[in-house]
Amino acid sequence: FLSSFIGKDILGFEKSPVSPIILSIVIGFMLLNLSKSVNLGEPGINFCTKQILKLGIILMGIRLGFSDMLDFGIKGLIVVMPCILSTFVIIKYSRKFFNLKINLATLIAVGTSVCGATAIVATAPLINAKREETAFAIANITIFGLIAMMIYPIFANFIFSENTVSVGLFLGSSIHETAQVFAASTIYSDNYIAPKVVEVSTVTKLVRNSMLIFVIPYVVYSNKIKNDSNDFIISKYFGLFPIFIFGFVIFVLIRSMGDFTLASNGLAMWIFDNKSWNNLISNFTHLSKFFLTIAMAGIGMSISYKDMTKVGYDVFLYGLTVALFVGFVSFSVIFFTS
Repeated sequence: FLSSFIGKDILGFEKSPVSPIILSIVIGFMLLNLSKSVNLGEPGINFCTKQILKLGIILMGIRLGFSDMLDFGIKGLIVVMPCILSTFVIIKYSRKFFNLKINLATLIAVGTSVCGATAIVATAPLINAKREETAFAIANITIFGLIAMMIYPIFANFIFSENTVSVGLFLGSSIHETAQVFAASTIYSDNYIAPKVVEVSTVTKLVRNSMLIFVIPYVVYSNKIKNDSNDFIISKYFGLFPIFIFGFVIFVLIRSMGDFTLASNGLAMWIFDNKSWNNLISNFTHLSKFFLTIAMAGIGMSISYKDMTKVGYDVFLYGLTVALFVGFVSFSVIFFTS
């Protein structure tokens, strides 16, 4: 409502340039930082930023056919792998220049190259990182993820000349958090009328998230951390894989099966006619956007201005360097392979 009111009624545009996603984040941010009682709702906020976000992504699978997912996934993997590998190369040679300890540099690199705060939280105990190192790393990737979320959609449109697949690959491989990727791709989609960008960037980010299961062993090995418990290796290592990706794939398969049966015998899933099937897809898509917008509000209510101001100059500069480096590698790979 606010998006339409501000964009159309106040600014006079035919289509509002003010994204509901941005408004959700901004309102959430203001509520947290201007109110003293918002922290009473912390369990609900956490539920929105984790479970509701995952549910929204799962339902988004209904927008894709299996062939599209496979195509975007392979293209995403081609871009994601160089980004991750080169990031770990750069921390090896740059952290001393910024006067950072190996643990903090590693956490920032993992968070920037793989999947944001989730990667940081999963990695921290394995390398015996201190609590303040974890907090600084999360604050760092939050700052630059938010900046990229606002700037990269405009930048991507400029450098890729409205090539929606390239834009989606870039946003999905260069922005830190899953929520930030969705927000950036939705901002792009809303402003440039390109819904395909959301689908490509989501698949690319899910491919990137799944790389955590390979990155963690490397981090453990490179830091020479030994665990005596086999139970730790079995239960925690395999627990790193983002299970909600399977839910996304299930909805992709439902969409593919529905489209196939509709084309072959006139009834999707042997139940729905063409109109009913399209309405069902539309309803699931709308519900997905609804859940994801709620998650964005939760993200806004998780961003503390005070916490962000505690990040030191060296940490801030290092995070900026790594974030720009990942963006540059992503752009370079897409440019030379597309």
